[in-house]
Amino acid sequence: VNMWSKKGLLNKAIDTVYEALRTPHGGQGPLVDAHVADILLSACFRNRAPARALEVFADMKTWGSFAGPSADAYSTMVAGLTKHGHLREAAALAEEACNA
Repeated sequence: VNMWSKKGLLNKAIDTVYEALRTPHGGQGPLVDAHVADILLSACFRNRAPARALEVFADMKTWGSFAGPSADAYSTMVAGLTKHGHLREAAALAEEACNA
């Protein structure tokens, strides 16, 4: 995921994670954990795609492979949204994080 995002191939990175979520993995544990999800959010911001980060973040809340967005995910989102000028969204997520 990190490699594709550094090459500007954000859609490939996102597709890879979503494919892993759909693929049975035979009891080997989750293929997509909170760390992979955090990397995917960072990839969105690295590729100047805050709207995609918001979509991925919303989807993360429904992924059964872990208990939802981590504190790191919230931090990545608030910092990334702020950096890209999406202050209202950043403030809303900061408040959500405080209430989680």
